[in-house]
Amino acid sequence: MPQIVGYNLLILLFYTICSGLLGYDTGEYAIYMMVAIALHVIVNILTAIVFFFMSRNDLGGSFLLSAGAVLVVGFSVCMGGATMF
Repeated sequence: MPQIVGYNLLILLFYTICSGLLGYDTGEYAIYMMVAIALHVIVNILTAIVFFFMSRNDLGGSFLLSAGAVLVVGFSVCMGGATMF
């Protein structure tokens, strides 16, 4: 299920580009990205839990892996983007 991780990283890329185009300054950009990444990770974890309860362990594991990838990449994007503006 590597497609799930890829789709989630594309979603991360989408809202990163959107936040850059909105013209936030350093503080607003960092707060927006923190909130967006936190919501994204929470949704992935909740989705993983639902799939684990449905005995779809392959999909549940993919969503957990995706939550970790979004957290690591998103933190880097948030910190890097905040220093650029």
